[in-house]
Amino acid sequence: MKKTFFEKNKTKNSSSFGERLENFFGNNLVFFQGVAIFTFLGFGIYIFLNNRREVAHNKVKEDMWKAEYALKSGNDDLAINGNEWVVGLLEIIEKNDKYREAHRARYLVAEAYYNDERYDEAIEILEGVSDDYKELKQFCYGLLGDIYCNQQEYELALEAMEKAATILPNELISPRFLIKKANIYEEGTEQYDKAYECYERIWNLYPKSRLVNEAKKHAQRLEILSSNI
Repeated sequence: MKKTFFEKNKTKNSSSFGERLENFFGNNLVFFQGVAIFTFLGFGIYIFLNNRREVAHNKVKEDMWKAEYALKSGNDDLAINGNEWVVGLLEIIEKNDKYREAHRARYLVAEAYYNDERYDEAIEILEGVSDDYKELKQFCYGLLGDIYCNQQEYELALEAMEKAATILPNELISPRFLIKKANIYEEGTEQYDKAYECYERIWNLYPKSRLVNEAKKHAQRLEILSSNI
């Protein structure tokens, strides 16, 4: 039986395409083998480097745990400076800035310096805490506010407390710093109207906060105080 013109061309074209495909892969076999090897090696290197980063990060976490344990045990010098068994917080800060733990270490060192009234050193080390870690930065601003307040730098203290209250607004932490800010207005600058505004912000912005009742009591006290002036 004779093939039609269409069937002849279909067979010819199919054969031609198959041959071209075979020739293409045959002529470029070395190239494709190289791509496969390169891809395999690249994936292997990625896994290796990723594992190394994970191991390094776990080591930092372990070092932080030991330093914090020393700090909680009351051995500030060991926690901060370390020894042959414990990596100190200052070394963690110096060598591991890319990890969150190093920035938390800054806060812990600054807090220890604050307790020792080494205010300038505490301020300097807090300045290195990255803005990327807002939850941590919130407490850093709060600590800065306490430091400036003790130095009677009330304007700086008020600015720091405002940042602490607003950088990451939330029902749990923000009211604490608003109360601290109000205390500075009361005891530091004697601006009772400004203190009242801080208390008012608590029940307006964070009505579910556990500090609402405390804020209202302070506000009522200020109202009585103002009426007696």
